[in-house]
Amino acid sequence: MPKLSHVQEIRTIEDFEKFLNIDRCRITCLKYLSNKEWLYKEFKINKRRNGLREICAPKKDLRIVQQQFNTILSDDYSANETTHGFVRGRNVVSNAIQHIGKKIILNLDIKNFFDSIPTSKIKDLFTSEQFNIKEEWASSLADIFTYKNRLPQGAPTSPILSNMVCKNLDEKLSEFAQKNNYTYTRYADDLTFSTNKNEITKEEIRTIREIVNEEGLTVNEDKIKIKRQSTHQEVTGLTVNKKLNVRRSYLKNVRAVLHDWKVNGIETTIQKYAKKYPRNRQARCFVHSIRGKIEYIGMVRGKDDRVYLKLLTDYYKLLSSEDKNFHYHPNYLGTMNWILNNKIEAKKYYNYLIK
Repeated sequence: MPKLSHVQEIRTIEDFEKFLNIDRCRITCLKYLSNKEWLYKEFKINKRRNGLREICAPKKDLRIVQQQFNTILSDDYSANETTHGFVRGRNVVSNAIQHIGKKIILNLDIKNFFDSIPTSKIKDLFTSEQFNIKEEWASSLADIFTYKNRLPQGAPTSPILSNMVCKNLDEKLSEFAQKNNYTYTRYADDLTFSTNKNEITKEEIRTIREIVNEEGLTVNEDKIKIKRQSTHQEVTGLTVNKKLNVRRSYLKNVRAVLHDWKVNGIETTIQKYAKKYPRNRQARCFVHSIRGKIEYIGMVRGKDDRVYLKLLTDYYKLLSSEDKNFHYHPNYLGTMNWILNNKIEAKKYYNYLIK
């Protein structure tokens, strides 16, 4: 696998082909960069709350080129300790856990995050000391990874490139946080500050806004939230008041789906939830989706958590009733019941298994 430092030796498309070790038939897609509409598929998906999100996904040949370069970037990328989105070994849990039990939490959102990172910023990144690529080829590289003069949301390289572009932002906000007794983290476009001080001043929020603006980005004024311990505190979708937890509504929803599955059967349940989960109309997709939601609860609450283990047991019971080819391990149910009733010993056993 080529190293990121070798990218400095690239001068032509042929050099880039050798660097990525990709067949020429794949690399020829780069000849059409002047008419990128041929290289991307555009569509919209629903946002979690309101509105639509525009996705610009590269087609197969360009996607392969971007994926290969993304692998090289990821192997050599060293993220700031405050950055938790799109970083190996970090996730919403590692981000939220930094803010547990704080008196006040300040949540901010960067408006139109990917759309706010233009091609010129990617070119500047490639010509910086980190890459030290000559300007002419840096412009060509920036064209490969941008669309409509911005980072496309849907391209495999956009997340890590956005993190690299935001390096200065993270350093400035980290310095501000340290000086003012805050804990700071960023997960993609979500900025979180927490503190045990009694107040967050308007001047401090103004300073944060100015730092964001200096980096060519904008704070979404409609999404600035200040939460005290007496209210529900949330970071990247997880509750952080006293301990890490998923939303109550999330647990309630998973329990409701399992209950419907038990009472009405899988086909009726799929039809009932088809509007809410349109991609899960087939039984196989549906059961994988529910398992994923249960595993998410386990990731947040811990694999020895009683709620997680109870949901997992109910899931396997239902799965075995639907699929006659599915069989429990002979001791599975007995093991699960023992875990539920012997939490402390089970935790020791679980830690032993994952060593």
